[in-house]
Amino acid sequence: MADLDSFAIDEFRNRWHKKTNNPAILEMTDQQLLEDSKLSIDGELTVAALILLGTRKALGVHLPQCEVIMEYRSMEGQIAASQRHEFRQGFLLFHDELWNSINIRNEVVSVRDGLFRSDIPTFNEDAVREAVLNAICHRDYRIGGSVFVRQFPRRLEISSPGGFPEGITPDNILRKQSPRNRRLAEACSKCG
Repeated sequence: MADLDSFAIDEFRNRWHKKTNNPAILEMTDQQLLEDSKLSIDGELTVAALILLGTRKALGVHLPQCEVIMEYRSMEGQIAASQRHEFRQGFLLFHDELWNSINIRNEVVSVRDGLFRSDIPTFNEDAVREAVLNAICHRDYRIGGSVFVRQFPRRLEISSPGGFPEGITPDNILRKQSPRNRRLAEACSKCG
């Protein structure tokens, strides 16, 4: 349990409760919460628990490749990043900070539709959060690389080690599911 961050556990608990509206979730001990969500099996933490809830120290010891690196470049073709953040802690501890790092440079474009104008951000928050979550949930943690989020003024690039899971191709990706890390995907589903 020392490898998990108590704030991340509370975040997971609150999100799961909010999604299900089940008051029993709020009453569970941390150990019961982890067992019921399959983040712990017979008292042993799973890799999914570390990915979502782990402390920086625990990830550095047990899963150092579990990190997200966010880089901003003000121009295409720029070699060095103007800004770089390295997130190596449980995902539930940094997901909002990662979005805020992207959103601070999220240009708003004014679009005209007949007589009406709408201000639309370059990067849609829901789409970005989903893409980052997919990069984390479906990456291959046996590979030593990091998830990279590279932001440019008009483009966001997210790369995740491992390529498509077995059985998934560019042709069937919208119709077929094959989670590489099932426990992680199920835990993320529990907390919305």
